Formats: sequence, structure tokens, C-alpha cells
Amino acid sequence: MSRLITVQQDRPFIGQIERGFDFPGYHFSPTGLRVAKKTIANFIEKASRLYEQKSERCFNHSTGAINSMYLKDRLGDFETDCRNGLNG
Repeated sequence: MSRLITVQQDRPFIGQIERGFDFPGYHFSPTGLRVAKKTIANFIEKASRLYEQKSERCFNHSTGAINSMYLKDRLGDFETDCRNGLNG
């Protein structure tokens, strides 16, 4: 199944590709492809929220200990997803 990308007709200016652009989590520019800053910011926000909410998965309520392995696993998953997108 292919997806078509369309441009809204009421947008008079799309922009210069030399400045680069963000598209599904990545930043495309003449210097190369990288993970978009917004993608990294979103991950940090979500991880912070999990920690602040003391989620069952990242906080042991009986001992009061933080399950850092859960957060490390999420970071590892994020890193793998980013690398797969950049290398795949």
C-alpha cells in the first residue's frame, strides 16, 4: 500500500529544501538525515512523565525503589528505532 503526499493548495510558500525539513520523526537536509529535535524532545517528555507519575513499571511502590532497567529499556528501544530509521 503506497501513500501519497499532497500539498495544501492554500499554502503559497512551501520552503527551500536547502534549509531542511522534518518528516515523520526525522530531519532531512543537504548535510544528511538525522533524528528530528522534536522527536528527541517528545521522548524526553514521555520518559520524564513516566518517572514523575511513578508508573508501576518504573517505580516499586513497596520498596520505594526506581526500576531504572525499565527506563533504560525504553531508551534502548528508542535508540534502536532511531538507528533503524537512519540506516534502513
